[in-house]
Amino acid sequence: MLYSSSIAYRLSKSSQLLRIILAGLTAFTAYFCIYAFRKPFTAGLYADAVIWGVQMKIALVMAQVAGYALSKFIGIRVIASL
Repeated sequence: MLYSSSIAYRLSKSSQLLRIILAGLTAFTAYFCIYAFRKPFTAGLYADAVIWGVQMKIALVMAQVAGYALSKFIGIRVIASL
């Protein structure tokens, strides 16, 4: 716990510009890492794969869209409660 409080202390003493740059870099890095997991299934071949009577590629896209929509609703709820 000492380590995390040290980071929090150092961030609290840093300039606002540095915190903005760090937040932007963190967001970009997170998106870049997640994109690596999104891209392969759109480029893959799922000729015979079927899950719950639906083609695998369609099921994966539907799951991705549902997860994205759910994350947006949860995010709106969390931000509104702050």
